[in-house]
Amino acid sequence: MEIHLLIPVAGLLMLIIAIQQIAEVAQLYASNPVCSVLRPDKGLKAFEKVFLKPGETKTIELTIKVADLAFYDEVKTGNVEAGEFVLHIGNSSNNILEKIKISVQ
Repeated sequence: MEIHLLIPVAGLLMLIIAIQQIAEVAQLYASNPVCSVLRPDKGLKAFEKVFLKPGETKTIELTIKVADLAFYDEVKTGNVEAGEFVLHIGNSSNNILEKIKISVQ
């Protein structure tokens, strides 16, 4: 997979991914290394399944909003904490091919 990060408008993240496998599921996970509440290691935020002919390459876009990074705290208030997040891109949660750090303000 070849991956590029674009931020076309404020609050929107777009990952451009080049797929070359015959059948592939591109998956985008996000994690917050320094979070105020206990959370899972990473959460699935977007995915797309792609079927290709032999030798074919396809480019897909996985898009998430900053609001997709929100979580519920102890009082069940949804919020996005400012700070560093890590986007994990791969074909499964156990096979991460690329990590991209982003900062939310």
